[in-house]
Amino acid sequence: MKFKDIHIPLRGMSLINLSWQKKYSEKKQGGFSLVEVLISVALMSIVAVGFLTALSTAPKTIVTTDEQETAKNIAEMQMEHIRELPYAGNYSPMPMPAEYAGYSVATDGGVIYAQNITDHVTGQIQEIAITIKRDNREIYTLTAYKAQ
Repeated sequence: MKFKDIHIPLRGMSLINLSWQKKYSEKKQGGFSLVEVLISVALMSIVAVGFLTALSTAPKTIVTTDEQETAKNIAEMQMEHIRELPYAGNYSPMPMPAEYAGYSVATDGGVIYAQNITDHVTGQIQEIAITIKRDNREIYTLTAYKAQ
């Protein structure tokens, strides 16, 4: 009987060929190499940095978008107010509602000036620009026209 043909019963398991077990244990070793671990850690780090960057940018984007939409709404309210007034060289802005604290209409001496443009068909047209500021930063400018 040769060595490779000897089978030994293991506790509760089937017979295993000793020569096959020896060859398998010498060739096949479990686990990952250091290079594989380093590559996987580097890839996970790249993904994590991208994810965390997106998370930190999202709140800033939400605040900026909200600020711009609020300024747009204020400018449209001011423009509707001016359209209801009679044709004039300058216009007083309407009072700012309390819920828009921190926002202001950029005026020159307390009035919104209108630039007259001559139109050959209808006569005079005014270009009215309303700029909304928040904490002295220009947020939004709305330009519209009013006919005489």
